[in-house]
Amino acid sequence: MSHIFIGIYDEDAVYGKRLMEYINRQKEYPLTAAAFASFEALTEFIASQDVKGVILEEGTQINSKVPVYYLKKEPLKGACRYGSAKEIVKEAYAVFSPKGPESGGVTGVYSPSDNLRRTGFALETAVKRSALYLGMEAYGYAVQNRSMEDLLFAVKARRENIIDYAQSLISGTDGVKMIGSARCFMDYKDMSGEDYRWFFQRLEEAGIYAVLDMSTACIYDFELFSLCDRLYLPIWEEDMEDPRLLGFKELSKQHPVLSKLHWKEVYLSETQNQADRTKCSAERN
Repeated sequence: MSHIFIGIYDEDAVYGKRLMEYINRQKEYPLTAAAFASFEALTEFIASQDVKGVILEEGTQINSKVPVYYLKKEPLKGACRYGSAKEIVKEAYAVFSPKGPESGGVTGVYSPSDNLRRTGFALETAVKRSALYLGMEAYGYAVQNRSMEDLLFAVKARRENIIDYAQSLISGTDGVKMIGSARCFMDYKDMSGEDYRWFFQRLEEAGIYAVLDMSTACIYDFELFSLCDRLYLPIWEEDMEDPRLLGFKELSKQHPVLSKLHWKEVYLSETQNQADRTKCSAERN
């Protein structure tokens, strides 16, 4: 199950840090927390990451649509601020856990670092959205002689009943419906924006959601990003200073297509407790 990323702010910074450490150690609930010593740092954090909730001391006001779990000061009912951390996490998870299916469409997952864990994030996103995973790695392999190269050829030819054909190419692994990457990135080079646009429209008409796991080699043009309904830029702690990531962020400020896109940066690491993250110019508001 994909972890839910949350922020913590408490006037008692030591308490907030200890609560964060407990949340990140426990295994019962899929929560990953980051604690902040200032309220301003927390609000900047919410604006720059895919935060699903915040834990605040009772009485603290925040101007955000992010779900809030308030730490009660008195043990009137349920968990309280200095009570059982286990009970606090249990109640907080009930507030932050998904309540229903998220919006559909096409979700793009891209990392200029081409970290292999991007695929893991894309697969988790596909499970979360009950979506069809479409592989776009530089090199893939056919599963039972079926892969994206077959789908790409059919899309180029505007094959009738393309959705039925796409479904015949699907394989399943770990609960994910997927069409694996083509054997070579060259198969993607002949695809145009109109080709993808036509196929995405067929998916929408059929009520099928999709997740694109995009490597740099398979992107014919930045226009492909603009065809996605939402874009995720997963970043791992060890990739923070990757020249490819930094270069992509810089280009995003200047390129006529990239500068108009809306990305959601998702920071993924074992411990996520830093507030001074660089905000991508193309980040979703």
